[in-house]
Amino acid sequence: MAVMIPTKSNRFAKGSLEDIMFASLERLPDDYYVFHSMRITTVKSDMIMENEIDFVVFNRFLGIMCIECKAGNVRYENGMWLYGNGIRMNNGGPYNQADANKWKLMDMIAGSHLGKLIERIRFFHAVWFPSVTKSDLLKMPLPPEGDPELALCMDDLENPLPSMERIFGLRVN
Repeated sequence: MAVMIPTKSNRFAKGSLEDIMFASLERLPDDYYVFHSMRITTVKSDMIMENEIDFVVFNRFLGIMCIECKAGNVRYENGMWLYGNGIRMNNGGPYNQADANKWKLMDMIAGSHLGKLIERIRFFHAVWFPSVTKSDLLKMPLPPEGDPELALCMDDLENPLPSMERIFGLRVN
């Protein structure tokens, strides 16, 4: 069983399914550490910048993965990501949000006393669509950054390990 930090899922928006993904990630082997709702706060030019990463998964042999979760009937239409209710997503959509959070986490680690480790750790980002099957995702029109290889889906809720290992197995620049 993975080490979960915190040990119980944080508060989450109803319908986000973060509790279900939390329980799924909890079933990973014990060499995985999973941080739920990790916050990164920085101050730049007298302005507080806050970011929240839905899940950060760490494995000392494989690296760190930042996962952005989007539940419901999400879709990409007319050059924008939409929630099931038709409201436009902020942050350029889930793939861009996950990627940006990965870089923010890398910057935070690089600027800390652990900065020397940054070149020894492989960093990844992924998106989890817990309401969408893999076959439906493959049928969706996706933007250039929306590679299905960087996604977990409804199919992964029972056992996320194969998809996690697939993503961790990708080569990184």
